[in-house]
Amino acid sequence: MRAALLLLAVVITAAGCGGGNDPAPAELTGLIVAVEGEGSNVNAFTLEAGLEEYEIRIADDVDYGFDLVHLREHEQQALPIRCDLEERAGDLYALTIEDVEN
Repeated sequence: MRAALLLLAVVITAAGCGGGNDPAPAELTGLIVAVEGEGSNVNAFTLEAGLEEYEIRIADDVDYGFDLVHLREHEQQALPIRCDLEERAGDLYALTIEDVEN
């Protein structure tokens, strides 16, 4: 019994560590669970997609076509968004942010 529990703990730990080499997602759809920045100065947000949470940074070189304070409404009202993403120096940056119809 003790050996089985130890084996189970090792398998769970190894499964959790195996995700480090996964490629960054190119697109995600989910709910905003946190917005970083003061007032209308939004610099990142956390997107819950499936069972995972992703920190998505705002790119200075992208015009998203709307005031980013709108992301706070999505957070407060649990309205989904879809993002096209790019990995830059190990961080995920939003290339697009779009409303998703419910």
